Amino acid sequence: MQELYYTDARALAPFYEQALALLTPERREKTLRLRRCPDRLCSLAAGLLLRKYLGITGPLPIAPSGKPELPGGLPFSLSHGGFLALLAVSVRTVGVDAEPLERGIDPAFYRRVLTAEESEWLLAEPDRQFSWLWTRKESVMKACGLGLTLTPSGFSVLDPTVRLGDDLYHLHSSVISGHAVATACLKPEPFVQHAVSVQALLT
Repeated sequence: MQELYYTDARALAPFYEQALALLTPERREKTLRLRRCPDRLCSLAAGLLLRKYLGITGPLPIAPSGKPELPGGLPFSLSHGGFLALLAVSVRTVGVDAEPLERGIDPAFYRRVLTAEESEWLLAEPDRQFSWLWTRKESVMKACGLGLTLTPSGFSVLDPTVRLGDDLYHLHSSVISGHAVATACLKPEPFVQHAVSVQALLT
């Protein structure tokens, strides 16, 4: 089972101090370093998702792949973009990413990060969104643990699967509250989304 928990971070604004007190010291410090209020709220929401659904109350060790891991627990991935915070949990390696659908992008940028086939696909229809492609790429880069050290233009995400070496990642895309959301997982699994309320996060 692949589960995706998400919340609208803006709803935490009236409960900012209460929520901040619930974070681990590491997440609290990370949140307070952020200058923009939307970024602080997203970081805050992400920390609360980790607390509620994975029981994380302290620092997370870093796996050899470079990803944080929960010893003895399920693989997970965390993301926040726009005003959404998301936590993906699976029995297999997983990556998640979210971006606002209407994200403005310089065409010169997407020519650098997309394959020629992806660029053609994007330009073929005016309603196609760069964010749909980029979240799929980011989810793969997070799942494999390589991040941006993996060249984005070196693999295509137009198909339902992406092969990197011996690993085959299965992609799932959806739209949540005006955001493109994508997950990449090493095994095709039933996919369940859970909208999480502020009240649930604060308990």
